[in-house]
Amino acid sequence: MKTGATPALTADCNACMGICCVAPSFEKSAEFALTKPALTPCPHLNDKDRCKIYRNLDWHGFSACAKFDCKGAGQYLTQVVYPGKSWRDNPELKAAMAESYRRLRRVHDMLEIFTLAEALPLDEDQETARQAALSSLTPEDGWSEATLKQSEADGLFASLQEVLTTFRSAYARR
Repeated sequence: MKTGATPALTADCNACMGICCVAPSFEKSAEFALTKPALTPCPHLNDKDRCKIYRNLDWHGFSACAKFDCKGAGQYLTQVVYPGKSWRDNPELKAAMAESYRRLRRVHDMLEIFTLAEALPLDEDQETARQAALSSLTPEDGWSEATLKQSEADGLFASLQEVLTTFRSAYARR
């Protein structure tokens, strides 16, 4: 995976460490068959970071998992932010990895939105803002734990939301 380039916005579980099955908490519900605390591996995650019930998630009561797509944030975390590291081998990094994953999910969501916005009839200023947003979401040296944390603290996501609000007029013109 090249840093600085727009990452693939589709999940590749084979290139990931299963962080989506570790980081979030779930509450037992119609979409989750059990309650799982945050930073605790799902009991269906095997030792190779793959889901043991993946082919039958709905049947086992995990419809939310069947619908979930990290949009490539998991493999980016694994290959770029923490290359060669795993929460299994470095349990002291598990919380930091989970926070970086949360931030990357937001980055990848925003990348998807600003990529899709290309189809809107944006005026010149809006297109310039869209390109700047995409650039801010794909740093030349790639994301790191520190740059993800700093960008969030500096208000990256709030500023991108503001840019999106300027696209309303283009959406109305479509």
